[in-house]
Amino acid sequence: MRLSAALSEAHAGLKAMKSGARPEDIASLEAQFKAVQARMEDAKSNYERQKQLLERNVTTQAAYDNALAAYDTAMANVDVVQQELKKARSGARIEDIQAAEAGIKRLQADFRATENALKDTRLVAPFSGYVGSKHVENFENVDSGDAIVTLLDFSSVEVRAAIPEDLVIRQKEIVDASCTLDAYTGHTFPATIKEIGRKTDKANQSYPLTVSLTLDQGLLPRPGMAATLMLKLKKTENPDARFLVPSSAVFADPEGLPCVWRVDMHTLRVVKTRVSTGKLYHNTIHITSGLSSGDRVVIAGARFLQDNQKIRILNQKMGDAI
Repeated sequence: MRLSAALSEAHAGLKAMKSGARPEDIASLEAQFKAVQARMEDAKSNYERQKQLLERNVTTQAAYDNALAAYDTAMANVDVVQQELKKARSGARIEDIQAAEAGIKRLQADFRATENALKDTRLVAPFSGYVGSKHVENFENVDSGDAIVTLLDFSSVEVRAAIPEDLVIRQKEIVDASCTLDAYTGHTFPATIKEIGRKTDKANQSYPLTVSLTLDQGLLPRPGMAATLMLKLKKTENPDARFLVPSSAVFADPEGLPCVWRVDMHTLRVVKTRVSTGKLYHNTIHITSGLSSGDRVVIAGARFLQDNQKIRILNQKMGDAI
């Protein structure tokens, strides 16, 4: 505030210097000049009288000295007012104007530096959102690049899942995607595939898939909520095929019949289920009977499982595996 006021005052002073004194200021100086001239004439008369009296020895040296000092002071006052009046009539000197302009530039530089320092005291988020977590406390010292807070952007909600390689090579056949959230039962959200990773995840040897959701107004999912992602593929050329599963999901029982491990989602235990198979398609196989829509099957490690064995679904926090 002080710098701003000083800068405004400097601008006003420079403007006055360039435009010259106001007529009323000049009139005031002229009146003041006449007044000091009159006082000088009085002082001069008193001085000359005291001088004559001193020569005739009818006054004291102190009275003469006082008269001389008063006369000198009056003449000095006349010179000062006369210079001020001359300056007011002719305007400020070019050197004075240049000095004032240099002073304004210095104040402007100080003002900008102060503004920048003030901006450095505030952190501005790059987007509107919510503070998920705070990593420092008030008045704690931090270095450049240190994390201060974690911001959550709910303008675009994404779901991450994992898909096997046989679906990756058929990604052009995906015609639709949708998602359900366990926390919002009865809602199915349209999904748009944003990215399919080019490298497998070391934990489960599957490819990361990211989709963005179109949410109903008023719904605000939180990070970490469980989700189920559904992908719709183009219809297969085989009219007898009902389902298409990775070939790794199918194994033969002791009688040599094809089976899959179906997952009971209530108990998270596997149930050996016999199926009828059709033709192979890339790394997938058609299931013509034995499974129903919505069934989940184990697609990796089938030979290590036993009937009624309890399992854990991988990446459940990121969205149920396909």
